[in-house]
Amino acid sequence: MSCTIFINTIPDPEVSQQVATAVTGGIGEKSDAGQWIIGIFVQQDRGGFLIQISGPSGFSWKRAFEGEDESPEFIQRTVCEVIG
Repeated sequence: MSCTIFINTIPDPEVSQQVATAVTGGIGEKSDAGQWIIGIFVQQDRGGFLIQISGPSGFSWKRAFEGEDESPEFIQRTVCEVIG
């Protein structure tokens, strides 16, 4: 199937694309297993990003990424570990 980013509120286009690519890259080949819906939000009150993922078989996950955790590499690695 596929990955769909239903919302991405990161205002900087370059950072927005990097984070989106990191999340979809973290899902990787698992995207063949069904539909994945992704939300990427700027945390206005705390800084950083909140990422929500819904997937096949009722999968649901969300996590805040703040400070050093905001790097696309860390986000991709974390998503990959969670999706397994």
